[in-house]
Amino acid sequence: MPLQAQQIVTLSCQIAKCPGFTSQGGQFLNATLQDLCQGYDLDAALGTNAFSFNSTAGQGSGPYTLPADYLRTQVKDGKDEFFYTINGVPYPLIQCTKAEYDWMVQTPGFQNFPYYYATDLSVSPPQLFVWPPASGAYPCIMRYYRLMPDIATPESSATVPWFLNTEILITSTAGRLMGITGDSRYEAYMSEDVEKHPTSWKAKLSTYLKNVEDREGAVHTVGRDRRRWGRSFDLLKNTKTIGWLLPFLALALVWFAEPMPAHANCTTPCTKAQIATDIATNWPDNTAGAITPALLRSTVLDLVNSYTDINGASSFTCSTHQFLVSIATLSSYSCAQPAIADISGFGTGVATALGVNVGSAGAPVLFNGALGTPSSGTLTSATGLPISTGVSGLGTGVATALSNNAGGVGGVVLINGTLGTPSSGNGSNISSLSASNVTSGNLPDAQMPNTAWTAFTPSFSCGTASITNNSSRSKTWGKVTHIEVDFTFTAIGTCTNAVTFNLPNTSASAGGMAGRELVSTGKGAVCGIGASGATTGVCTIADLSVFASTSHVIASGVYENQ
Repeated sequence: MPLQAQQIVTLSCQIAKCPGFTSQGGQFLNATLQDLCQGYDLDAALGTNAFSFNSTAGQGSGPYTLPADYLRTQVKDGKDEFFYTINGVPYPLIQCTKAEYDWMVQTPGFQNFPYYYATDLSVSPPQLFVWPPASGAYPCIMRYYRLMPDIATPESSATVPWFLNTEILITSTAGRLMGITGDSRYEAYMSEDVEKHPTSWKAKLSTYLKNVEDREGAVHTVGRDRRRWGRSFDLLKNTKTIGWLLPFLALALVWFAEPMPAHANCTTPCTKAQIATDIATNWPDNTAGAITPALLRSTVLDLVNSYTDINGASSFTCSTHQFLVSIATLSSYSCAQPAIADISGFGTGVATALGVNVGSAGAPVLFNGALGTPSSGTLTSATGLPISTGVSGLGTGVATALSNNAGGVGGVVLINGTLGTPSSGNGSNISSLSASNVTSGNLPDAQMPNTAWTAFTPSFSCGTASITNNSSRSKTWGKVTHIEVDFTFTAIGTCTNAVTFNLPNTSASAGGMAGRELVSTGKGAVCGIGASGATTGVCTIADLSVFASTSHVIASGVYENQ
């Protein structure tokens, strides 16, 4: 089972006899992984880049943006793993140097099927160039070896390295540590002489590479330079003896297999005159050899004349509302306006209905048009039916009520809607009537609110005394407020015999409260509430004696609020 990075560093430090060098061990582990991905073609470091020519990745010949971790394209048996497909057929590309690419012709408007590519690793991210410039948005697949990322703080990381042979990683990391500690075993671990030191990390790596790709049973092919092999006709020189005879013979054999540069001067669809001009421009006369471009040009002209000789035009054109009905010859065609009877595919009765004037019996009904008097119909989805004239069987006054606004005078009353001011009615079964809407009479006890009193927190004050509110409550019904105060002294300070407190609301007239001091004297207590506009009350012992430091007073009463 592969080891984690921190385990590899720990074992390497123990083998190198320098257990405290974990930070250096982590750096050497990353250095070993970089040597492996940059110096060897390992499938574990493979990546795939899928893109299309003439897309957001690039246009024409490029540059196309390569992945940031691109190192080099995978090559197997002399074949670059870079190809594009057209209708499911793969077309491989051949790698050339950037210098070779720079000398290739880049004429404006020149496009074809690419077969060369070059890369530029001097920029970030790397760039790709193809030649000839791509003539379409063909999907591409490139398999490449990646520059693998370092492991962050490998000495404490639980990450398993991408290279899974931990024996090689431990040997290399330990050997590099021996190099900085002066260990005499350094050469045995790091030597590249695998015969002299068969246990070095390079010797172990050599053994690993023999079978790493699981290709022992596969036949290996020696690849040839595809820039020099294949496409023989475009490597021939133009001589005075044969001219371009052999290239054109080769072109005739590989017309559909070998992409050729496009040289059209007109934009399709082209007229006969434009095509003739292109042929004269692209294949000029050449009298050398038995087969000349002039003969090729005359043959192509015959082909052009055989299928585009429609009065010199490249398309059929009929007058407005007419359709093409016949082609007598390649130079003569006829157009006519079709009749309803000439069109098939209608449902039963549709063709007949289309021949009847709109608004007449048997004619189609148009949007927003007159419906007439149908013999039958279903109005499930019909809208806009007037109540007063379109519906029968309603009781007296119902149609009039339905035509008035809901909630308005004479209109219907909706659930949860406004009742208005009815001229008469019986409210014996009305529930949830708000007391604020009762303007006369008395409400029965059952209709009075039966909620609990509400606690409030008055501020008690008497000299410098410390007074605690225990449980003060109140309840207000309309203009009547019931009140109860409950307070205790914790320090008497300069207080004598009058304690002031805040009311839960503003009084409209004077009131009073009665109660008792419960702890120090047991005497009665009284509280007064000021006249209209008062917001406080005053409590004293009934005989005006002074409060004690432990006095506990409870009093209650009622007053009129504003």
